[in-house]
Amino acid sequence: MQLRNGLFEEAEKNLSKADIASNEAALILLSRAMVYFQSGNFQKSSHDFEKALDAIDYYKQISIPEIAGQTLIQDDIAAYVPPPFEESLARFYQALTFLHLGQEDNAAATLYYLENHLEQNPLTTYLLATLFQRRGDSNARVLYSRLNVEAPRGNVLLVHHRGTAPQKKTEIAPISVVSAALVEKILEKKDVKPALSTLAGVPIPTLVNTKRPTNILKVDRPPIVSFDIARAAENHLEKEMPWTAARAAARLLIRRGLVAVAKEKAQPFVDFAMLISNLATEADTRSWTTLPSCIDLYHLDLKPGQHQVHVGKQTVTVTVKEKDLTIVEIFQPSSDKLFTHKEIL
Repeated sequence: MQLRNGLFEEAEKNLSKADIASNEAALILLSRAMVYFQSGNFQKSSHDFEKALDAIDYYKQISIPEIAGQTLIQDDIAAYVPPPFEESLARFYQALTFLHLGQEDNAAATLYYLENHLEQNPLTTYLLATLFQRRGDSNARVLYSRLNVEAPRGNVLLVHHRGTAPQKKTEIAPISVVSAALVEKILEKKDVKPALSTLAGVPIPTLVNTKRPTNILKVDRPPIVSFDIARAAENHLEKEMPWTAARAAARLLIRRGLVAVAKEKAQPFVDFAMLISNLATEADTRSWTTLPSCIDLYHLDLKPGQHQVHVGKQTVTVTVKEKDLTIVEIFQPSSDKLFTHKEIL
């Protein structure tokens, strides 16, 4: 919330207190890197993005104890590993920090690695094509063709970060309560006493979307490339839901088994303990919440000098240098909030 209101120093202070050695190291580093990025501290942002990506590579291999912990306790026992679309966005932002620092070769290397090894998104493909085009590399045409866009003529790349990424919350899957009741009915016919703990249901993660500002940049053309982060989050959650639900169901059945094998006199107490455990168990709601909900790229051809880009009732001043690629970041978490690095417009 602090970051979305432009309170960069407060957000940085809170994140600096977080335990980087925890199983949420990658998430903390990504969030802090974004704070630095939005405040214009690209050196620190680049450093944290690099450490976050190293942590992601390290934690991609889930250990057997973590798998057991996810099944027996809850999903967020395992280290946070972002979904592929978040990892690709981390490399996109890392490339942008390199460009702001004047390190074009590092930016190209980051994007090239992503293009060839990880999940692609149109933002990284277009940015890499732009850098290839500046070098006179013919691969630029291949990448532009993949995006179905014409090779642009322009010296200003405007990046519009709109809205805020959806957050996750825990909900009980409606069908899980019905299924649990059915299981108890079946067990009752086998002379197994019913367990109240089972009726807690299966917790699953769901997304809560915030209202996204409409595209209200007053420029002479629509965005050349857009990436809908909210939709990518929905698609990933839907793809992972069978595995998430399966782990949650297995967890519930294991706990139900503990009640069943307890001595008859102890069963009410074990059942109550399992009920408390089931009610306290939550789905894994971790996600990179400092992302926007959508990113639009505009490629403009402007003469050297100062120009005004209108965003709603506010303006952003763009200073264009001859022969340089000018990158302008506009952050619009809501319709009445607008930031460009440390300036609050």
